[in-house]
Amino acid sequence: MDAMNAFNDCIEDIAVNDLRWSGFPLTWSNKRAGNSRIACKLDRVLVNEEWLHSFPSSHASFENPGISDHSPISLDIQPFTSFGPKPFKYFDMWSSHPTFLPVVLEAWQKPVYAFSSPLIAFSKRLKNVKAALKDWNLNIFGNITLQVPECKDRLHSIQARLQSDLHNVSLAAEEKVVSNQLSSLLASEESFLKQKSRMLSRKDGSIVNTVKDIKDLAVQHFKGIFTGLQEDHATVPSHLLNKFIAPEFLDSLSAIPKEEEIVKAIHSLKVIGAPGPDGFSMGFFIAAWDIIKSDLIAAIESFFLNPNQVNGINHTFLCLIPKKEGAIAMNDFRHIALCNLLYKFIAKILARRLKSVVDLLVSDNQTAFIPGRNISDNILLCNDIVRGFERKNHSPSLLLKIDIHKAFDSIWWDFIAQQFKDLSGLRINSSKSLIFFAGVSDSDKAAFLASSRFLEGQLPVKLVLIRSVLEASYIYWSGIYVLPQVTIKALEALMASFLWKGSDTSRFLHPLSWAAVCLPKKEGGLGIRRIKDVNSAGIIKLLWEIALKKKSIWVDWIYLGLLRHDSIWTAASLSDASRVWRKILACRPLVLQAIRSNIGDGQSTYLWLDNWHPRGILLHQITPRSIYSSDFHRLSLVADILDHNGWAPPPAGPSLTAIWNELHSVTRRPISSGDCVTWSRATLAPSLPRLLGILSG
Repeated sequence: MDAMNAFNDCIEDIAVNDLRWSGFPLTWSNKRAGNSRIACKLDRVLVNEEWLHSFPSSHASFENPGISDHSPISLDIQPFTSFGPKPFKYFDMWSSHPTFLPVVLEAWQKPVYAFSSPLIAFSKRLKNVKAALKDWNLNIFGNITLQVPECKDRLHSIQARLQSDLHNVSLAAEEKVVSNQLSSLLASEESFLKQKSRMLSRKDGSIVNTVKDIKDLAVQHFKGIFTGLQEDHATVPSHLLNKFIAPEFLDSLSAIPKEEEIVKAIHSLKVIGAPGPDGFSMGFFIAAWDIIKSDLIAAIESFFLNPNQVNGINHTFLCLIPKKEGAIAMNDFRHIALCNLLYKFIAKILARRLKSVVDLLVSDNQTAFIPGRNISDNILLCNDIVRGFERKNHSPSLLLKIDIHKAFDSIWWDFIAQQFKDLSGLRINSSKSLIFFAGVSDSDKAAFLASSRFLEGQLPVKLVLIRSVLEASYIYWSGIYVLPQVTIKALEALMASFLWKGSDTSRFLHPLSWAAVCLPKKEGGLGIRRIKDVNSAGIIKLLWEIALKKKSIWVDWIYLGLLRHDSIWTAASLSDASRVWRKILACRPLVLQAIRSNIGDGQSTYLWLDNWHPRGILLHQITPRSIYSSDFHRLSLVADILDHNGWAPPPAGPSLTAIWNELHSVTRRPISSGDCVTWSRATLAPSLPRLLGILSG
């Protein structure tokens, strides 16, 4: 016993631990039979922290003993290249330990010297906590990946002995204690690994393999991306800078935030996320909230008083994620920025404030990433613009498809700082940019291509549509285009085949029809939506946006080009119109009763062309002659039969008199308010099957 104690003291004094291992848990036996057999773990591989730092992937394996009484040990040492010291990282498992918060509190309360800056003081307190948690983790948790197999080994040994001594009370009690320890260690290891789960070549093809060369290559690559081309740029035309923020909005953007605004911004961030350079994740801020809350709020308020005192808070880790298997060049990696949470908190407050005014600043041409706008507007607009481009008799036209190289990352930020005096440093990615021609002679086409770095593009609309649906999600495209029936059938065949046979696409008899599979769950199906249903809903949504006169570049285009002197309810379907437009018009009768105009002042509703009267579209009820003989015209407004007292239609013949007599049944909004368009689901439901038949035909 004295020898065992001396051995344990020696292990503790020289600070070594068991290396990760696998194989036989009992490494020695006396080779005897029956109750005389004794087996235990005598052989170990003990290493210190320096070994683990040099050979982090090393692993010991205890093999079959064969004729020996000891298990032979094989040691696998993986080569390792050091990229420098590992940065500190907070782990959520720490907060479950009873001594965690006392350690944080003690470190947080240490005096710091920050020249009266709460922001700098907060940063220094985080550094104090970081140092304290490093030492605390080493003493409390140590190397969690080594403790788990060691505890498993102890438990297995106890349980093996219990097999031959079932009624040993002492062993049973020890088993319970060690089992609880293992459960705790496994939970900590799972939390640890969950957070932790998170050769290169130059452009000329030469290989870099030293740590210094890799670092230099990365710095050079990203410096080229993040630095815009600071060349001589033309002056921005003044008419392009016609959007400004009113002074009252400016004050609200830079105002010192209240505690409520700060807390809302903080709690809007995801709990799970990789930490920035300071190593603290959202889990730390939640666990230590009562300790750090007042200092954190003071630090954020301090930034809005003096934004120049960031003091490293905005430092960022760039994490490289391979875009493909076998990534070897810097362009093969996608970078994500890992920011300190204090920086994220401030940025979140600014972003939430800017969200309220961004629509006032950004041109309507930018249809993505702005609340209330839809990127599909530009797709629909382009679909109309390129219609007929392939015809030889098309008027001479030119269309550029431009891809901006690393658009956000390569903005020349001095462009912002200098109040839009110079153009931004965006660079065109010529390898992804195309030029399209319509009605242009071969000689002119050759001249354009020779003077530009672009390739000539083609417009295989159907091919692009099919590829997009097959390779991506059909849901997005079904809200923009009318999907061809052959595409819908092919997609649903693939979906059905995958449901029943996985990746095997060979033909076989399915147990259930696809229609039965797509029934709602309450009717015995799987609740999968039919593609034609989703597509139909997308077309109806487009019609609704037009009727609503939604503020978007595509709806503006429709009213300027196709509804300049007409209503969505009375416009004729032209033979050369796009397929989308023809299908939108085709479904009008089926949703006519669902979409109605409610009258306020009558200034935005056509008297004869819009759906506001109990009889529906009045143009369909009377002849154009009756309209003009009553001193009205086709584009008369409902406001023409209103005054400040209410309805005031002029005297008219029999056909109009009957219409005027029904005005009392029209529900009015206050005359001081404008007209509005409303949707009623109840009136759409009965006609939905017929609608689906038309749209999928």
